[in-house]
Amino acid sequence: MKVGITGAAGLVGSTTAFYLAVQDLVEEIVLIDINEKLLLAHTWDMEQAVMDVSHTRITSGGLEALAGCGLVIHCASVNESNAKSRDECLDQNCAILRSIAQAVAAWCPQAILITAANPVDVLNYVFYRETGFPRERVIGFSRNDTLRLRWAISKREGIPMESVDAISIGEHGFATVPLFSRILVDGRPHPYDSAAQEEIRGAIVNYYTNYQNLRTGRSSGWTTAVSLVQVCRKILLDDPAPVPCSVVLQGEYQLEGLSLGVPVRLGSGGLREILEVPMDAGERAGFLAAAQKTKDHIRHLLGE
Repeated sequence: MKVGITGAAGLVGSTTAFYLAVQDLVEEIVLIDINEKLLLAHTWDMEQAVMDVSHTRITSGGLEALAGCGLVIHCASVNESNAKSRDECLDQNCAILRSIAQAVAAWCPQAILITAANPVDVLNYVFYRETGFPRERVIGFSRNDTLRLRWAISKREGIPMESVDAISIGEHGFATVPLFSRILVDGRPHPYDSAAQEEIRGAIVNYYTNYQNLRTGRSSGWTTAVSLVQVCRKILLDDPAPVPCSVVLQGEYQLEGLSLGVPVRLGSGGLREILEVPMDAGERAGFLAAAQKTKDHIRHLLGE
């Protein structure tokens, strides 16, 4: 398969391209970005870096180079280094996405799309509307919230991350909803009181702001790259194991007209199944609040 990555000169795009390339899972990765010199530098460097460990070809080009792609990972974004929340870049990132959506629809109309620009849930729905693709082929990347929930629990308990089974759904952002009622440690239920829940949730929802406050000028490139490629593997290897993603809801969870993070099964055709998980009353309220926030942003962008 040929995979296209937009925003490939940026941190998330370039790290994702490199990590996907070393997996030796695809025939070609085409890198696309408006920063032509940095894009070419990444292309040369990456091409040489993987030549002894992978058969994947690394190429670059303009949007027309998306022709023939079976998978497109959209990472193109404005610089978020001074943003306090993922929502601050909404209008600018939507403008970028709309131009990419037109190119995708024109050059690779059968591709599966993965949205990895923020705010993911809102932009994923706009991608769905702008391309006219079926929802099965428009998937938003939101796995990091679940990863950080497991990380926060493992840090608090002093246990390996692999011992923790947990998921966070809803918005990829401040309105994420950790499902504390479903947390397992070593396969057994692990309840938390309200104070502990707030501590753990704070570690997740404040992560973006705390990271930005370091003022390093970068985002969480390695984390996102590894998690993004895990999602890609589900598609490329037709692996139905559940994974959290933002997908367009059409009645699931009694919601429609938006994209939101939920557990799903993916496969070679994209979205295979949406899994509806039980929630307690507090979790359900948080999930509905995330849905309303996302819908409000969508109405702002689409004028509906």
